[in-house]
Amino acid sequence: MSIIYWNVRGAASKPFLRNTKELIATYKPCIFIIAEPRISGETANTKIKNLGFQHSVKSDARGFSGGIWLLWNESIGKVTVLSIKPQIITVLIEKQNDRPWILSAVYANPTPSIREELWDFLQNCTEFDEVAWMVIGDFNQIISPEEHNNRHLGNYRLAQRMVDAFQSRGFSEIHAAGSRFTWSNNLIMKKLDRAVANALWSTQFAEALANVLPKTRSDHHPIMVRLHGIPPPSASSRPFRFEAAWLTHPDFTAMLEKAWTQDSDFAATVHNFITQASIWNRQIFRNIFVLKKRILARLVGVQKAIENAPTRSLYVLEERLIKQFNAILEREEILWFQKSRCNWVQLGDRNTGYFHATTIAKRRKSKITSLLDENNTWCEDNTKLKEMALNFFKGIYQDTSPIADPA
Repeated sequence: MSIIYWNVRGAASKPFLRNTKELIATYKPCIFIIAEPRISGETANTKIKNLGFQHSVKSDARGFSGGIWLLWNESIGKVTVLSIKPQIITVLIEKQNDRPWILSAVYANPTPSIREELWDFLQNCTEFDEVAWMVIGDFNQIISPEEHNNRHLGNYRLAQRMVDAFQSRGFSEIHAAGSRFTWSNNLIMKKLDRAVANALWSTQFAEALANVLPKTRSDHHPIMVRLHGIPPPSASSRPFRFEAAWLTHPDFTAMLEKAWTQDSDFAATVHNFITQASIWNRQIFRNIFVLKKRILARLVGVQKAIENAPTRSLYVLEERLIKQFNAILEREEILWFQKSRCNWVQLGDRNTGYFHATTIAKRRKSKITSLLDENNTWCEDNTKLKEMALNFFKGIYQDTSPIADPA
């Protein structure tokens, strides 16, 4: 399931229809967003109908500037339009058995004074804070020198204004693979188009990935977000990682002393520890989140029993369960703290939602979703990617030169 956003810089020409249909046929998006079509009224309606989507909503262009079209198919679920403004369209998406989420499509006006209306809308839009929310679009603004090919930030105040609007809603960027810049006029290149989301959306769509697609007509690259990304690796293929939260468990030291034998060489000792630690983690330490739910359920039962017929043994049990629950909260905090690598955040803040969202963002950024093969073709097949990586490192480290005879 994917979403494509494209600032087409005009939708009246035949090349627009040809390129857009090719994009739809290749990537099959459930939602397609077109910005700056520069046409409106019945002309726009005819163009939208020709693109083959079942439903649409639009914010018409003002003369020959601006405009946003949001098109979708029923496979995405029920779509309710929440607001239509000149610079942003916001919809609620509900699908059976899934939690609802909000999507906003943006075309920020190139005039800074008019763009202020968009930042004000985002900063004041507190009613969406408890819902998963993603915003995608052309924001007509960079936020750091690295987003300009000449490393030129321009007006710092304008950049900070967008950053403030994003931070007010807790947005973080969905890291995009592909070209670093999304707009160019042959001499200047900038990153103007992006997708951002709040922590609830990043958690709900933990495997979501963004791609900057090739530029074929407009001076903007299309942006694609795949909601479910690439399936995560199986547990058997994940590398072993030492979890700092293990240190909080009273049985960890005994397991370590037993596993870390002195009778073997270092490599064998490490291998034995990894094996024993993995078994101990699975059987003793166990899944923190499952344990937390189990203890909470027991705590509810014990506290109800105390209300009906209080006894000393029930109070002792309640106290023990509360201690266990708080110990698990500490382990959970350390777990997400370690995974997010947010060394500047103080432990004890209980901001595990922030740690989780940061972990997801880091994981997305670290994930290799495509590689350029020997034919200069982008490859996304998982099996082929593994083969290419293996061959690359074999080429670096495998010594094929003959061994010299010491005699």
